[in-house]
Amino acid sequence: MAEGGGSGSRAIPPGLVERLQTALRLKRRAVYSNIEQLVNRYHVERRVAAILFASQNGINIARFASPDDLAAIRAITGAGTATKVSPLNVPAPSTATRSGPEGEFESIRGQDAIIYDLLLTITNFAERSQTGWPL
Repeated sequence: MAEGGGSGSRAIPPGLVERLQTALRLKRRAVYSNIEQLVNRYHVERRVAAILFASQNGINIARFASPDDLAAIRAITGAGTATKVSPLNVPAPSTATRSGPEGEFESIRGQDAIIYDLLLTITNFAERSQTGWPL
């Protein structure tokens, strides 16, 4: 399937389609079908949808995405596909095992547990406090 409709630089990069086929073990038709679903959902060009599709599936898009493409992706996904971390919203360390509804952890290595518990305490305090940090 050839992609048209504009300048050559706005077409889906052929290398990206091949990378999607290989990484996701999809046929070319299935790759384009998924891209078309993103086009319809977010009302973006096929090129941007293809780059978003790759990004969502863990494929490195650095070779394929221009600054304009990345700006379009940030616009439709909010802050981008990568989540930003604030000091008050720290994700659990990857070595931990969730065990309860409160998100308690069975095992975390060394100082990570101390730091995580401290940040969790600060986060809980800030959420409960209506005025923010006490003076």
